[in-house]
Amino acid sequence: FFLGFSSVMEDWATDVGATYRKVEVSRPNKGSEAETPEHRYWRRFKTTASHKAYSAVHCVTYNPAAPHDFAATNSTRVQIYGARGKVVKRTISRFKDVVYCASFRR
Repeated sequence: FFLGFSSVMEDWATDVGATYRKVEVSRPNKGSEAETPEHRYWRRFKTTASHKAYSAVHCVTYNPAAPHDFAATNSTRVQIYGARGKVVKRTISRFKDVVYCASFRR
């Protein structure tokens, strides 16, 4: 049974291969290399550093009082980021269940 099945599959593969036609992929033109004002504007933006999260971020909350830090909740922890350096200032992970929301108190 197994040998008969493989020969049927080989026949099918050759039939399919005979009717297959390779499709040429068209590449978009790069356009003009001249630098436009819009090109200079968008080139000013740089990529930012990202921090790894163990799961999806559920909530981002901003502190209304100075220094305007922000907190991001994901999984069983809350990470407080500094407003200026965007580095993690503090991590609170004393929760037994998933944290869905956070807020700053005065």
